[in-house]
Amino acid sequence: MERQVLLSEPEEAAALYRGLSRQPALSAACLGPEVTTQYGGCYRTVHTEWTQRDLERMENIRFCRQYLVFHDADSVVFAGPAGNSVETRGELLSRESPSGTMKAVLRKAGGPGTGEEKQFLEVWEKNRKLKSFNLSALEKHGLVYEDDCFGCLSWSHSETHLLYVAEKKRPKAESFFQTKALDVSGSDDEVARLKKPDQAIKGDQFLFYEDWGENLVSKSTPVLCVLDVESGNISVLEGVPESVSPGQAFWAPGDTGVVFVGWWHEPFRLGIRFCTNRRSALYYVDLIGGKCELLSDDSLAVSSPRLSPDQCRIVYLRFPSLVPHQQCGQLCLYDWYTRVTSVVVDVVPRQLGENFSGIYCSLLPLGCWSADSQRVVFDSAQRSRQDLFAVDTQMGSVTSLTAGEQGWRVGQPGQGWDWSSSMWGSTLGHSAPLTVPQPLLTVLRGLCLCRTLTQPADCLLALLCSLCPGTASARPPPYFSNPQNSVLPRSARVILPSPQTSGRGTSANPGRRSPGLAPSSSSYPGLMIMPLKCF
Repeated sequence: MERQVLLSEPEEAAALYRGLSRQPALSAACLGPEVTTQYGGCYRTVHTEWTQRDLERMENIRFCRQYLVFHDADSVVFAGPAGNSVETRGELLSRESPSGTMKAVLRKAGGPGTGEEKQFLEVWEKNRKLKSFNLSALEKHGLVYEDDCFGCLSWSHSETHLLYVAEKKRPKAESFFQTKALDVSGSDDEVARLKKPDQAIKGDQFLFYEDWGENLVSKSTPVLCVLDVESGNISVLEGVPESVSPGQAFWAPGDTGVVFVGWWHEPFRLGIRFCTNRRSALYYVDLIGGKCELLSDDSLAVSSPRLSPDQCRIVYLRFPSLVPHQQCGQLCLYDWYTRVTSVVVDVVPRQLGENFSGIYCSLLPLGCWSADSQRVVFDSAQRSRQDLFAVDTQMGSVTSLTAGEQGWRVGQPGQGWDWSSSMWGSTLGHSAPLTVPQPLLTVLRGLCLCRTLTQPADCLLALLCSLCPGTASARPPPYFSNPQNSVLPRSARVILPSPQTSGRGTSANPGRRSPGLAPSSSSYPGLMIMPLKCF
């Protein structure tokens, strides 16, 4: 295996770093609906979103690229990019309508250099921008939440309303010694009079509001908001309990109300971003009467509820609350009409061999349901890998959809596809060092699976120390073993420094090595073993 040499010149290191920063990373993928041409052929559009560092602008940029996949019943005929990449400047959230005819986009404009940041909610048709709403000017609420913890952008089933989460509007505050502006009329016989002031609370301009902590700074009290696309009217939903903060909301069957997750404010808000063990529950608020109903056990922690395509069942993740975070979770199913909750996949206390190790993910994909409303797809950690699984909600059986050492994650499927267990795939491209990594597309009917090939070496470690990492599953050495769990395997990343070099650009021992085995040659100054996952 070829080894790289430690760069001693700052210019060489800077050039290498600049080259590495030009490599984009795949952040999201969406598979469009099937289109039949006049000649009988079929194709789908794959929409991908990427992030890349721009060292000149000193920021991370986002751009999108489209791919066309022509296929028949059994195989892919042709797959390739369609046009050039386009930067998506200012786009915070986007969501297509259920029919696919419209798309809602939340966009920010302005910034520190131009004054206060503004947010616009745009509605697009296929070939034009249909409407644009200045949410900041309407002053119905604060900034819209775009994070994956609370944020959402959901079309109603009738495609007439949009649901989102925003910061609650706070009353204006001012000092007790605030000077009032005078309104002097142009007539000489009129006296100066005070302007009619807005309702402001005196002395509260420095009042502290507790926020939700890391990555959620300045987000304190979210509210559910509904935008009427036709009239442009915005309503802040009432009925949400004051003791919880709503998020991850979607429209209930028949658009009769809104289903959301509510997180308790007590004992504190700080740190929810990486703690899935916060007490929370599933709620339903009726739009007509404003009544709020509890749908799940309020002593546990829930996350990412997803409505089935037939609008009959809701699947969500459930975790024990007030325990160490990132533990194994349950996949629960709530029947909308019988009001019965059942556990589809329970906690796995210990992995046996290569069997399913349990659910270790904090969010379900937005499009995790199959078109027949029978199966749910999710990605979960399997030792040191991220594997893809499908679970039958009726039988409770879990099936692995991936194999090998590569990491997988779930993309966003389209609408109304037929789903079956048959799989057919195609490679859009391959990833070599210092080239743009193309997504590898595998099409299950109703699913879009995207992965990126693993780089042969960690870029940062290769840049700093010319290290060569590897992964292996093996039993730990005796001095690392736990007497109570001595038989459990573990996955580890082995980081081996480059051997001593006899000259610039040459290696004293260029031979290959097996991951997980310590070298016997004294030319290696040290060996680091980083445990990744142990079950």
